[in-house]
Amino acid sequence: MPEPLGDIEEGLRLEKFGMLDRALAHYEAAAHGDDPLTVATALRRRASVLRTRCDWEGALAAARESAAVAVRHGLADAHAEALNAEAAVFQSQGDFAAARPLLERILEMTSDPRIRGVALQNLGAIAAEGGDLGTAEHRFLESYRCFQAADYAWGQAFALNNYGRAAMDRENFEIAERVLARAVDLAREIEDLDLAALATMNLAETMLCAGDLERADETASTALGYFDMAGNRWRRVECLRLLGDINRRDGQVEIARRCYTQGLELARELGVHLEVTRLEDRLRVIDNPSPKD
Repeated sequence: MPEPLGDIEEGLRLEKFGMLDRALAHYEAAAHGDDPLTVATALRRRASVLRTRCDWEGALAAARESAAVAVRHGLADAHAEALNAEAAVFQSQGDFAAARPLLERILEMTSDPRIRGVALQNLGAIAAEGGDLGTAEHRFLESYRCFQAADYAWGQAFALNNYGRAAMDRENFEIAERVLARAVDLAREIEDLDLAALATMNLAETMLCAGDLERADETASTALGYFDMAGNRWRRVECLRLLGDINRRDGQVEIARRCYTQGLELARELGVHLEVTRLEDRLRVIDNPSPKD
């Protein structure tokens, strides 16, 4: 039988490869250990897996239980990480008003550069969603420096992914493609296929924005294939929306409609309200095209 910390390490390894059932089993085993830090960490990782599966209530419960263990035993950094896990659930649902104060609280609680880097990343993503791209880029760069100070390769790859997406939103497509390609490479180097697929999806959107539709379609399909294999239905919604956008731009309206419809059905099932709104808007445009469409 592996020791509890070994369970967490093995769970992380499996989670990176999309083997969520097996990862969850290791986290469950570690959560029944005697060491408070190990238990708090296991519960937080459990929240991550459940969030990936869009089990919002289960993910929130696990994150809050992790926080309770940390508070009970005076583990300030573990408490901060549990708050980030809770914020990530709200952020995934598009409830930025609930996520933001939790992330800001983390910055007040800890000086640990890795933990601060994660909170800054998420605050940057929220700023980007709200259209405040200047603040988003500042947060991403600040986060990247934190991850460098912590020698945290995963965080650096994640920061590059988000910085690349911010560059895309600013229509700096050449910079965005270069940064996102580096994010994909770095994620593969550290063997995190889920992060590599996320960066690949953002790279596909950059190609779409730059008008390179053939490469965009191929790249988005690659990301969708991974998310299908891993059972990550939340990211599958985003990929279907992106493939709909690519096909609509290419004049393939019926294929686009099918992608949007499939994505909308899944988004409603999962309760991902931000994606529901985006997909409903796209279907409305297809059904009522303006002259320029």
